[in-house]
Amino acid sequence: MAANRSWALEDVNRFRSGRTKLQLVGVLWVAAAFATLVSLLPAQPPGTDRSRMVLLALGGLCFGLLIVAGSALLPIRGAETSFHCAMLLGIGAVCIGLDFSGTSVGIVLEGGILCLAALYTSWATLTGYMAVVAAGTVAAELIRAGPGAVAVAIAAVLCLIAVGGMTAWARHHFEQLAEVDPLCAVPNRAGLERRLRAEVARAERSGQPLAVAVADLDDFKLTNDRLGHAAGDALLRALAERWCTALRASDLLARLGGDEFVAVLPGADAEEAANLLRRLADTGGVPVSFGVAHRRSGEGVFELLHRADLALLRAKQTGRGQIVLD
Repeated sequence: MAANRSWALEDVNRFRSGRTKLQLVGVLWVAAAFATLVSLLPAQPPGTDRSRMVLLALGGLCFGLLIVAGSALLPIRGAETSFHCAMLLGIGAVCIGLDFSGTSVGIVLEGGILCLAALYTSWATLTGYMAVVAAGTVAAELIRAGPGAVAVAIAAVLCLIAVGGMTAWARHHFEQLAEVDPLCAVPNRAGLERRLRAEVARAERSGQPLAVAVADLDDFKLTNDRLGHAAGDALLRALAERWCTALRASDLLARLGGDEFVAVLPGADAEEAANLLRRLADTGGVPVSFGVAHRRSGEGVFELLHRADLALLRAKQTGRGQIVLD
């Protein structure tokens, strides 16, 4: 059951990374089209091409609805590609709208596009979007050659870059906070899964061994009962600090919750993993049991963690301070 739930969670993550992004950008297209139509209701400044703006808005509305509908039918990889295509076409449409309308209202929509890019793409991809937005905005402002076009273009580009950069920084900052255990200052379950997913992919490419050890303190409940939870928390913090020092620079220590920790040991074969865990047991100062699983070819994150959990269960059944390798 746990493995099935884990695979379901992985499917949800893949869904959110592809189709949900495409649906959001489709909604942005629809909203931009409606905003364009509404903006044409009041009196327009001289030089505004109302008929072409209406055609542009209607085309954007149809395209946005098509994206939203098609997002449910496209495969994951196709949804990712379509997301970037729809974003780039959106930038182009806004820049054309700036030229047609003679106003800078469309820059707000470009800010929305950059916010989506900042929330759902890497820093490198966001930089590319910023460059495209900057080039399109400057070109649109210079083509219509309104009063102070150069100053307006520079100000608009600086504002857009600031919006995208601050959104990306905020996402990165809050993602880091969400992946850190507040008690022990090591990765939590979310941070572990992200890092372990990368290590599994690296091991699959290189063929190097990858060991995962699940650790559980023996009789930790007695410590809490006798000395109080504050003493138990202090013990966990000190233990995490000592273990982080004892592990190699390439290793990762994470806390799943309670007194359960996970050590990810890239490149460690059975003998090296056992030696590392004996070092942790010696430096910890408290009895602890370990369950260890080495990744098998084609095995994913959750299968690997499940086997390590089963090895830990056997270790606990054997006695105190045991290391069981699966």
